[in-house]
Amino acid sequence: MALYLSIIAIAAIILFAVDIIYFMPIMSFSPIYIGVAIIVAIIYQFAVDGLVAFTISKLPNKWFGKDNKLYHVTKKHQKIYEFFGIRKWKDAAWELGGLGGFSKSKILNPNEPEYIERFLIESNKGVFEHILSIFAGFSVIFIFPIKYVWVVSVPIAVVNLLLNYMSTMILRYNTPKLHTLYKRAVRNKERQNEKNA
Repeated sequence: MALYLSIIAIAAIILFAVDIIYFMPIMSFSPIYIGVAIIVAIIYQFAVDGLVAFTISKLPNKWFGKDNKLYHVTKKHQKIYEFFGIRKWKDAAWELGGLGGFSKSKILNPNEPEYIERFLIESNKGVFEHILSIFAGFSVIFIFPIKYVWVVSVPIAVVNLLLNYMSTMILRYNTPKLHTLYKRAVRNKERQNEKNA
């Protein structure tokens, strides 16, 4: 959580400074207006992301099943994520899935196939949600006058894109491990059932 909040705070400060130093003399707007606009844009992004997350959580689980090819992750994808140092920062990411009833911050029942399958479904929902949030986030350009699009709206939408893509990377990076865990849990359960038979 601290990582995401730090990125948001640093981006807001940099944006405010750039707007005051470079654009205020040209476009003649007040520092107070820019500061308020940046805060409003950030709150707007949180609201849009929350609305998208709520909507996706209501969609049928069968659309996000563990075998859905749309969410397949290759070794090439994993290597790309590792190139961006995902192992170093993925545990510092913001995981708010628990607000929707299923936290993906930790695997609590690694030996239960049903639990791992649910984890995969929730991860796939998360991927879809974050990608949709990237596009929905650009709607911020419609809440300010046109002259503020490049000095407030677009930069905030780009930060939203970055944060949502980071979450997408984490979910996709963990997917192959979850599939391996699921297969192992199924095998172990089958062995246990054979012993008990």
